[in-house]
This record gives sequence, C-alpha cells and structure tokens, in this order.
Amino acid sequence: MIRKYIQGAAVGAALTLVMAGGAGAAASFPDLQGHWANATVQWGVEAGAVNGYPDGTFKPDNTVTEAEFLAMLIKAYQPDGLQKPEEERHWSDQYYNFAVQYNYPVEGKSGSAPKDQAIKRVKVAELLAGANGVNYSGDLAIRYVITEQISLGKVHGELSIESFKGGDTLTRAEAVQFIRNMKEKVETLQFRPTTPSPEEDLLEIRENELIVIDSIEKQLEKEVLPSYAGYTLSNNGSGIVTVKDPEGTAAVVIVYDAAIDNRLKQILVEDTRKDEFLALMVDVFQMFDIPVEDSFAATVRAADESGTTTELKAGAATLEVQPSARLRYKVGVHISGV
Repeated sequence: MIRKYIQGAAVGAALTLVMAGGAGAAASFPDLQGHWANATVQWGVEAGAVNGYPDGTFKPDNTVTEAEFLAMLIKAYQPDGLQKPEEERHWSDQYYNFAVQYNYPVEGKSGSAPKDQAIKRVKVAELLAGANGVNYSGDLAIRYVITEQISLGKVHGELSIESFKGGDTLTRAEAVQFIRNMKEKVETLQFRPTTPSPEEDLLEIRENELIVIDSIEKQLEKEVLPSYAGYTLSNNGSGIVTVKDPEGTAAVVIVYDAAIDNRLKQILVEDTRKDEFLALMVDVFQMFDIPVEDSFAATVRAADESGTTTELKAGAATLEVQPSARLRYKVGVHISGV
C-alpha cells in the first residue's frame, strides 16, 4: 500500500559518515574548519564526487553550475569516470551525454551557455527525482525529495514546498549534502521515465511543521552541554549535529535518523587525543540511552592507536569503532541494533 501522508516531524535524512581516505583530504581545506559541511565534504572527497581548488581551498559557499552539479552527482556513483567524447566542446560533455541517455532534465543539453549558469534548487529536485527513477517537475519534484527524505528544505525547523526555496541557487556544500542524502537512498542511478509519474503516488507533507531535530538540540543543551563550558551546537538540518569546542573546532559529530524516533546512527570523534572530546562522546551515548561505560573512551583511543576496527556490545546496541584510514586521531563509532 502506498502511504499518502507523511508528517513533518517524521522526515529526516538518514546519513552515514564514511571514515576513510577522503576525511584526511577534506580536513586539509582551511575554509572548511568549523563549517557545517566539513564532514559532508569529507564524504564527498572519499566518494570521488568532489575535490578542492588548486589554492588548497574548497570554497563551500560558492554557487554551483548545472554542469558542476551534474558532474558531482554522476561521479558519486561512477567515481572512475565516463568515457570522454572524441570531440569535446565543453569539459562536462561526457556527463551531459550520460544525462541525455538517462533522460535527465538538464538545460545544458541544448548548448554550453546553460551548463555554466548557476543551478536552481528546483532543478536539483527534478534531477534527483529523475535519478531515482521518477519523473516529476516543479513543486511535485520538491515534494518528492522532501517526502523521500533526500532534503529537509532550506529553512531550519520548517517543512514545506516554500521553505525548500526552489528559486534559490545552490552552494558547493549544499550540493554535496544533496548528493550524499541521495546516495544513502539510491544505490545506482536510474533512468528517468519519459512520461510524468502519477501525482497520486506522492506522499503528502504538512505545511510549516517544526521538525523533530530541534528536540535533539534541546536535549543536548539540557543534558550534556552544561558540563562543557563554552561548547556550542550547529545543525545542518539533515540529521547531523556538530558539537564545537570554545574555539569553534568540531569536537563530536552526531548522526541520527529523525525518521525513526531520532535513532542514533553514528558518533564521530574529531580528535581522540583530547580527553574532553572522548568524555563528550560518552555523555552523548548515555543521553541516547546506550549504556557505555566511562572506560569506552579508552577503547576508542586504543582503536585509533592500533588502527584496527573494534566491535563491542552496549546493552542491545552493537558499536563498531572504526578509525579513519588516513587521518590520525579521528574515529567513527557506528551504532546498530537499537
């Protein structure tokens, strides 16, 4: 049975942080330190979807063209690249050839000028819907990506067609976040049907409802942060909360599924040398009612020092402690069974 209604409080992006080579590369971008998209860009680099500029920066707040977004999307699924055409008129021709083959709604297939224009968020919604195997346009495409949990919109705490801001352009950071959400939901790029998909197949959303991610922030502020003077929170609106130390450096990144009772999915510790970061991690686990002992901090540090993945039980939960493949002192703890 197709569900016809989805409550705003149940929409969240289920995300998985990838602890691997890209983490080290992304961490070297000076303009990403303290940025909400730091962890997301780490994922993008590791996935082969993005890289930085020759000057060593990522420029997360620069706008993205249609060609750039299309290339990011396809490279995330095919990091080894596509075959270049014999006669290349634009650097992105190979990606547009793919888009035409898969019937994706791109403007740049008609010439080079649209390729280099900033892409609008509504066009991103249409592209992502198409890559997911359906054909929706305009507000219907926006409704699709919201109810399929590919996006929560642009206005934090508000869930509606209007808050998606379809007429706005997209930044590089936002583009990677969109693609990351998409990759979590769709394993392979799909062909877009040649005829519009039925509107009645779409879920409905309630306008202007506050999203439950607010409760996570409030719970952290009430139960955890009082023990950590000067620490602050940032929430990118897609199921990721970053806790920053007084200097604005990311200490712990919390990934949870707002669609399933705020279920905790992963905690990323940014520097295992810092006792306070490890203690913060333990407190966050306990806030989520996962019964880890204070000694778990030593387990995480030991896993980082040895460079080996460790698995252990904490109540009903299984915790997989996974050190970064390239960046020392950074460890992700994946949670399952809760």
